[in-house]
Parts: sequence; C-alpha cells; structure tokens
Amino acid sequence: MSNQRSYIKSVICICILLMANCTVHAKEYNILNFGAKKDTAFTSTEAFNSAIAECTKSGGGRVVVPAGNYKSGTIILKDNVELYLEPGATIFASYKHKD
Repeated sequence: MSNQRSYIKSVICICILLMANCTVHAKEYNILNFGAKKDTAFTSTEAFNSAIAECTKSGGGRVVVPAGNYKSGTIILKDNVELYLEPGATIFASYKHKD
C-alpha cells in the first residue's frame, strides 16, 4: 500500500511539472507586431484580432498588450489564448459601431 501511494504521488508530481513546463513555454504574440499603436486616436482592433488569430493557428499562447493606451472595437478571444495586459496597459473601447 505504501509503494502504491508513493507511486501515485510521483505520477501527480510529474503531471504538475509537465503542465507547468507547457505554460512557461507558451508562445507570445505582441500586438505591436501586428500593427497596434499606442495611440487612442488609432483603432487597433485589427491588430488585436490578427494576433489572436495567429496565436490560435499556432495552437495557443499569450497575446501581449504592452504598456500604453490602445483603442479597440470588439476583440474576439478564442480557445487557448490568454490576453495579457502588461502593467500600464489600458484598452479603451471605441464608440464607433464599425470598429
């Protein structure tokens, strides 16, 4: 019985380490590389959604929003995508329906 408990604990630890390793190596997609601008006079909706689409296409990861002010319309999140706002990042909603 003791050997079985030890085996189960070992399997659980290995599973936790494998999951943590997958999270650490998730690919990142910076919205600035997709055309977003740190300017609320510019609408970055397309950049947000392009970064999310590329992230999804690659199997998932993290879409990074660097510090700054961004304006966007609807952002459509997808499976296995984390939208990560760095400290100082703010997303302002566009009031224009077309955005």
